[in-house]
Amino acid sequence: MTVTDQIGSALNNLRLGATNEAIDALGSTWRGIGKRPPAAPTQRGCAENLLLCGMLSSKLGAERKTKGAQEAAKDLLNEAYRLFAKLRDPRKAKALIELALCYWRSGEINEAIAFITDIHSSDPEVEFEAALTKALFETETGKISNALETLCSVEAAAENMPAVLRGQFHQERAVALRSIPTTENLDRGLVEYEAALVSYEDAGCLKGEAMVRNNLASIYRDFGHYQRAHFYAGKALRLFTQLSNQHLIAEAEDQQALIFFAEGNYSEAARLSRLAAAHLHDCDQKAMLGRTLITLGRSLARLGQQEQAREEIDRAAVIFVHLNDPIGEANAALTLIEELPLTVQTALETLTRACALTSNTNLAERFRHTAAKIGKQLIGDDTLTFSDLDQHVADIKSNLVSRVMARHGGANTRGAVVRAANELGITHTGLLWFLNHHKDMGHKKRPRRRTIPFETRSSNEKKSS
Repeated sequence: MTVTDQIGSALNNLRLGATNEAIDALGSTWRGIGKRPPAAPTQRGCAENLLLCGMLSSKLGAERKTKGAQEAAKDLLNEAYRLFAKLRDPRKAKALIELALCYWRSGEINEAIAFITDIHSSDPEVEFEAALTKALFETETGKISNALETLCSVEAAAENMPAVLRGQFHQERAVALRSIPTTENLDRGLVEYEAALVSYEDAGCLKGEAMVRNNLASIYRDFGHYQRAHFYAGKALRLFTQLSNQHLIAEAEDQQALIFFAEGNYSEAARLSRLAAAHLHDCDQKAMLGRTLITLGRSLARLGQQEQAREEIDRAAVIFVHLNDPIGEANAALTLIEELPLTVQTALETLTRACALTSNTNLAERFRHTAAKIGKQLIGDDTLTFSDLDQHVADIKSNLVSRVMARHGGANTRGAVVRAANELGITHTGLLWFLNHHKDMGHKKRPRRRTIPFETRSSNEKKSS
């Protein structure tokens, strides 16, 4: 095998997630995770070897829970980037993509985004990979509309890409869509996952196939089709076990825990999420560990084990703060309010923390529901009689109508009452009645227009004239 063939084979196997085959293709160039490869005859050869060994160190380090693997991989990839840049080799963009993925695997999402932003390459495949990676990070940080825009910008190029990259494209779009789980998005997500599955099977990418099956389990869970969700999650777990990929085994176990949680089987959900967390200890996958601890905390809370639940959710929050992951922090804060009986003061302080973190993210809707829960608690604490409650309800209705009317130009803007009534889900007459009984909203009755009847002269009048 020539050096060029060796590099091409290793790169292809790394794309497929076939790390053992990649090691075989590299031969004596591979000395182990984080180890510097032997010197090559040329600087270009050195850069190629550093790139491949850095990629493999990062992927294998994640799979095998090797502590410090990502830091060692960063060193190799940084050196590869510097050499490619010195040689004006377009593969410097590939080195940046892999560096970004290293930071992402170690939970440093902001640094990952900094590396992936504004990568441009003359190689269409590398340009396409950069867009997929950027969309992945945008989805991770809750910028779903940005992720879908990024994917849309390379959609036309997808058909000309290798099957494994097409699979990644459809998978990323499906993940972004299901982050906002409306029925329409879940339906579209299913179509994208099926397309990804076909592409991965065409490419012979076992890891991609397993990841899609795990994600399909998530969609069927959201649809409430639990038996089918268990089927896909079980199949994904068997494939990950076959690949000996520890962090993906943990992800599949957490998926199974989430399905049991949705079914109301909290003891089994707690058992599986605890098992998943154990698989993730002493490895670089801290963000995934945080998400698994959230699942465990929720399950324990539903079992009435509130102290232990608080402890696990707090552990997750500490991880997310350390990683500077605002979405993770917000998730932990909202979970505390949703699952544990907090005092109003503690709940308000926790909600305040979550407020800035959830703005313009896929957690905004969840934030509103959580805020409503605290609002109900405040009203309950401030209510002594049904009359008090009626007054609170009247105030809430008044604020709601004022807000909606303002959105449509105010109470006296032509057509505003009709549009606002449609948005509020009440009749036009009903809203007019409400406005007439709340003079403070400034609604003025429009004067009736007087119509002057057109009088025609009778035939007798015409004759007399």
